[in-house]
Amino acid sequence: MHILVLLTFLTSIFAPLQALAAGSASAYPTGPAKVNVGQDFNVVINASNVKDVDTIRMNGSFTQDLIEYKGAKPTGVFQNVSPGTYVDQPNGIFSFGAFTLSSHANGVAPLAVLTFRAKKAGKAYIQLTTTSRLLSAGEDQLGSVGRLNITIGE
Repeated sequence: MHILVLLTFLTSIFAPLQALAAGSASAYPTGPAKVNVGQDFNVVINASNVKDVDTIRMNGSFTQDLIEYKGAKPTGVFQNVSPGTYVDQPNGIFSFGAFTLSSHANGVAPLAVLTFRAKKAGKAYIQLTTTSRLLSAGEDQLGSVGRLNITIGE
């Protein structure tokens, strides 16, 4: 009897947590696995498992000695750039925000296109940080972020 009560109690605590984790959205960069020195290339920031997202803030870092951040633009339903968008090239940090006043992002959605230039050969990365946000009416849905590794050839 005590075991049944204990199992019922534990299920009532962990079931909502499991459902929350299963429903968390992800944001991740996709792009080329290999580029050459001097080449400009695009990285698309995508999201998955989103529901009615109207505002994004993508914070990230990159290998500043190997790649140069050239700019960013919103894509998909996001057509408006938010204030506070910036890049800190010497420290390899960027923050890009966008919002929509009409349609919302659902399911799998492209969020932004970042442009970089390969400066020298090596193994570079572009990654999002956990301070990024996927907002729906002010509520954050972000559960995980991703990283893109790029080999830069001569």
